[in-house]
Amino acid sequence: MTLVKDADFVQRRATDSQVLTVRFDNEGQAPMPRHELADAAHLMQLAARFESVCRQLNEPQFIGWHHRPLLFWTLRDDRRLPRTFLSEPIGALIGRHYTDLMRTRGVGHKKMTALVELLERAVQTQALGVPPSTTVPAESDGLWSGVPAGVALHKPVGLHDPERVSDAMWEEWRDLIVSHGVHRETIGRLAPTLQMVPTTMWTTPLIEYLSLSLSQIRKMKAFGDKRVAALVATVQAAYHVLAASCHAPHLSVSLAPRYVGMIESWFDSPLLRSNLPTRDELLNQLACPLAEQIRCDLGDTICEVVSRRLGIGRAVSPISEQAEVLGLTKARLYQFFEECQSALQVRWPSGPTRLEWMVHRYRTMGSDANASALRLCEEIRTVLIA
Repeated sequence: MTLVKDADFVQRRATDSQVLTVRFDNEGQAPMPRHELADAAHLMQLAARFESVCRQLNEPQFIGWHHRPLLFWTLRDDRRLPRTFLSEPIGALIGRHYTDLMRTRGVGHKKMTALVELLERAVQTQALGVPPSTTVPAESDGLWSGVPAGVALHKPVGLHDPERVSDAMWEEWRDLIVSHGVHRETIGRLAPTLQMVPTTMWTTPLIEYLSLSLSQIRKMKAFGDKRVAALVATVQAAYHVLAASCHAPHLSVSLAPRYVGMIESWFDSPLLRSNLPTRDELLNQLACPLAEQIRCDLGDTICEVVSRRLGIGRAVSPISEQAEVLGLTKARLYQFFEECQSALQVRWPSGPTRLEWMVHRYRTMGSDANASALRLCEEIRTVLIA
């Protein structure tokens, strides 16, 4: 039995699917060349994949996505996209015959392969926990309602390449962030590092971008790859932390930069409220974490300058001595301190209030034994916060 060169494709409708069959005949027909046999086999496999994914997308958990256009699951680096179908809702596409789609002008095997891959991506996205939405999020003071109860959020597996983030994935991140109220935070507060974020975005609330799809953001004027990458990394990092917290719904999560979070926990500790910290405690619990946060956001050089100025791990170095050692002017070092202040205004907004409270306690409750701790606290406030 040989698959003939002029094989007929006969359409047969089953009760819940559409099946394509090929007629086999070996009476007086020459065998099909190997490359054409491979093409025919690929066509049959593609038809089977289309059938399978259509059945899956007709299951109840996917009905909420039927109004979404196929474009919703495209990625920026996708090639050979079936542009004819991109604006059509997937509900309409999976309701059409495979052969009907193949007859569309400009659509061949490569375009159909891309179509099937996008439909399969939609199924895979839901399997990772993306909640299909049956309605467009209702705006209320720029906010949306939370993620539906019972959604099984997938575990983080590392930051995605921004080029590999689809609108579907972006919507998942957005919904969870908004449901936790984190959309009010600024990009600079939650970014993995300020070195990757343009300064003009530091104080921009997340909600300004979460109200848009990722496709719309990419089309914004002067919003290039660097800005998109910074925004995607920030939103995804916040999502991963919040997704992990969903396994303990009786607890709430407060997001803060790592070292700033350590400082905040120390300030809120009962021990600090009942005792004045020594100079060594200030160095370990306040100055060192601030220096490490500066290293993360502004780099090693500025961190080194700050460490020398505060006496972290060494004697305090005057500005003139540091300028000579580093081969920089004193004016440039003061610019470093201004950069630190700008960064910490974003990273630690409560910093001025916290340090003012600490200085006040030293002045009203301290003794001569606390004089060195008071001087260090005032130096931190002057160099990094004021």
